Amino acid sequence: MDRFREPPTNGAMCDLLWSDPAENYGNEEGLLTLVATPRMNAQEKLSSSAIINSSESLYLPNTARGCSYFYTYTAINEFLIRNQILSVIRAHEAQDLGFRMYKKSSNTEFPSLITIFSAPNYCDVYENKAAIIKYENNIINIHQFNYSLHPYWLPNFM
Repeated sequence: MDRFREPPTNGAMCDLLWSDPAENYGNEEGLLTLVATPRMNAQEKLSSSAIINSSESLYLPNTARGCSYFYTYTAINEFLIRNQILSVIRAHEAQDLGFRMYKKSSNTEFPSLITIFSAPNYCDVYENKAAIIKYENNIINIHQFNYSLHPYWLPNFM
């Protein structure tokens, strides 16, 4: 994967960058949703036959970003088990506290998904904290940081 380019609108690089947890991550059962899989073409994604009970669905079109997918708790749990990993740690989505821990994995009682966002006061608007994960000696710690105001610069750096 060539990461030294603009992200494409589909494919693995797009999905690594722009996929997000479903809004009701961990509470999907019983809702009707539009189901999409990576193998579906655009027409199939929009067809009424793609609407099924969300307890069976794994991936949904990411309408918030206009590309990639929303993934469900079930999808992440299947991924964790298949790949024998503890959790998915992701970024690229603002969080008020700088991080968010989602519903615990069905196997490990560890968060199935963690979002880390390390840009405090994102866009000088959000007033969010930043966070980082530090992994050392088999211990995971999350450190939060407050934002600080930027110094005032005169026009043309006078």
